Amino acid sequence: MWSGTKKHSGITEALIELTENCSKIDSTRLITSVANSQQYTDHTFKVQDPIYKHVDFVSVNEYICWYEPWQGAPEKAKWELNVDKPLFISEFGAEALYGSNYGPVDEAAYWTEEYQEKVYEDQVKCSGPCQTWPVYAPGYW
Repeated sequence: MWSGTKKHSGITEALIELTENCSKIDSTRLITSVANSQQYTDHTFKVQDPIYKHVDFVSVNEYICWYEPWQGAPEKAKWELNVDKPLFISEFGAEALYGSNYGPVDEAAYWTEEYQEKVYEDQVKCSGPCQTWPVYAPGYW
């Protein structure tokens, strides 16, 4: 696959041209663009980036619970995309301090390994009810 952008700050004609040229150069690879600009309100992920009209599938970096708390049960989260294309979760996760097993498991402020584990479990649960079935990358790197 080709990824034309990662966390771009706005679509431009240059990005559209880059995406189209990638397809011309190598038509055997799928084209995507990675966004980290989705909105999360009312327990719904709203992925509405204009570049997605020009790619083969949608890629999203999803860090709910690392940066902001869940707005409901993870397994009841909803996804709304502005295009009818497959969704790939290109990054997800949370950091922890190695060996940090102190503090509450449900608070990000302590960066415990138990909190990190809970974030991973919840993020995988959030894919269950999706109308567009997300594919997850093997982890955060």
